[in-house]
Amino acid sequence: MGHNMITIDHNMDHDMIMMMNSNYNMVTDNHYIDTGNYIMVTGNHNMIFGNYIMVTRNHNMITRNYNMITRNYNMVTGNDNMITGNHFMVT
Repeated sequence: MGHNMITIDHNMDHDMIMMMNSNYNMVTDNHYIDTGNYIMVTGNHNMIFGNYIMVTRNHNMITRNYNMITRNYNMVTGNDNMITGNHFMVT
């Protein structure tokens, strides 16, 4: 566990997902809270659209966070269908 780190492209036009090997143990670490542009539950994730998560090993942790993100995401943009349609692309 802990081999995948998920980052989101900072371009608002193309919220691309990148998977890279890293030493981070959890995607749920508050390491991502500081910028607000990464996957974390802070409430204002305008950049999270489309193909959301590609991950295998951290599936359970991401699922837990995704439920919370979905709640916030509905309040922010109401475009939750864009996420749920492409939520997990398990490789």
